[in-house]
Amino acid sequence: MFGVFLICIPIAMKSAELEQRPHHPVRSIPSQLWCKNFGKEY
Repeated sequence: MFGVFLICIPIAMKSAELEQRPHHPVRSIPSQLWCKNFGKEY
């Protein structure tokens, strides 16, 4: 089970780093906290 976390954590971090959202979401969603193209005001 610990091995799964060792694999998934770096993948999730890289995914958050590369994430792009072309449109603003209709309502606030947790993943936009780490999405860099929206900034802090949304």
